[in-house]
Amino acid sequence: MNYKILIADDNIKSMEGVQILLQSHLDIEAVYVDSARKAIDTIKGDPYGFAAIVLDYHFEAEDRTGADIARDLYKINQKLQIIICTGKTTPDSMLESLRARVTDFVKKENILGVVEAIRKCFPHYDQTLRYLRREKQSLVTRYSENEAALKEAEMIGRSDKMREVFETIKKSAKSKATVLIRGECGTGKELVARALHKLSERSGYNFVAINCSAIPEALLESELFGYDKGAFTGANSKKVGKFELAHRGTIFLDEIGDMAPTLQAKLLRVLQDSTFYSVGGTVEKKVDVRVLAATNRDLENAVKDGRFREDLYYRLQVLSVNLPPLRERIEDIEVLTLHFKEKHDPQNTKKILYRTMDFLKAYSWPGNVRELENTVQRLLTIVDGVEIGPDDLPSVFYQQREHGVSKPIFNYDSDYPGFQQQVNEYMSRLEHDYIISKFREIKNIRETAKALNMSKSTLHRRLRDWGYNLDENGMENEAVGH
Repeated sequence: MNYKILIADDNIKSMEGVQILLQSHLDIEAVYVDSARKAIDTIKGDPYGFAAIVLDYHFEAEDRTGADIARDLYKINQKLQIIICTGKTTPDSMLESLRARVTDFVKKENILGVVEAIRKCFPHYDQTLRYLRREKQSLVTRYSENEAALKEAEMIGRSDKMREVFETIKKSAKSKATVLIRGECGTGKELVARALHKLSERSGYNFVAINCSAIPEALLESELFGYDKGAFTGANSKKVGKFELAHRGTIFLDEIGDMAPTLQAKLLRVLQDSTFYSVGGTVEKKVDVRVLAATNRDLENAVKDGRFREDLYYRLQVLSVNLPPLRERIEDIEVLTLHFKEKHDPQNTKKILYRTMDFLKAYSWPGNVRELENTVQRLLTIVDGVEIGPDDLPSVFYQQREHGVSKPIFNYDSDYPGFQQQVNEYMSRLEHDYIISKFREIKNIRETAKALNMSKSTLHRRLRDWGYNLDENGMENEAVGH
């Protein structure tokens, strides 16, 4: 899984070596804050989002120590893994940190030691997440029908703007009034309509959707209201329209702003008294149907220009739901991406690196949620490897970031002589330990290579280099090395 670390230190230079190692070499996201207050606010906003917190012992602007701040953090979440880092170790600082029950206490200059302390937090964090999943599952069983319906309709989001949308949907669903859903293309207007239907007392009956802009005017009337036999050339039998199909249920008129004026008048009558005539028909028909409509157009200007009936406009907009574009709810991009990944990759065969997520969050998404889902589905299809990295993204993602990317102020070659060599050695040791643990678990070179997504010859060579004696079948005879 992708772990996320919070680093709280008022001296960015002192901890950037740790950030570089975590992000560039271990694919662990490191979030940096420069004050104790920001650290506390960050954890309040996401109590279980960080696998570990690296906390400076001495903040220059604080009259409290890191141990004091750790106590405040534990009040938010007792299961936090907190590592205190200090430039100067004293018996008092160590004792106070131990009394605060922090996870570890490490000197800042020992960069690899800090990283190792962070890695030791991961099993505890995994255990906490398992506990939370069990609790969440328990809550899911007690979910209200409202929440379940929103989830079923793929209404995903945790931003304030989407929370407002969810609340509006829940309230509007209880009403029988028409609802006008507004938003750019791809924002999920039909999903909102389906959620409104699912949450309403009409959920046991049909939900019928039709795109008013996709059907020519001459055909749209017969699609909506049906036609009688002989109504026109080729009408050899009677056809039931969408309004009749939606009787006692819900009809969703997408792109209502593109409807021709003649049809607007006929729709207005349905909204006023629930009656209509089919094309070529002489018998008035009556239906009980709730009308939901959607548009990405400026209906107010269309009314002023005479392209849309004012009386119909007010009839449609008794209630309204306004969907924000994806670029205005960046905090939802990650949760949406993971949702679409789970939807299109249920076997969890691929992993989206957090660096890739940075590019997704920086993109403007002119096609909104629909474009995001298509992008995720495309990446899952065309990427051959297990990991989906930034290089797998289309060039448009890089073009949008070109002007916004800042150059790093940290250079480990000059600021920490020999640091790169330490990193390489550390990464080699991690690779060695992981491969050996897998080989000892499986005890067969062919199956181990398959599990590691590595060729058998490469694994065989590495094991021999590390001193392992293998028989002709790739089984371990005797470990003479590490």
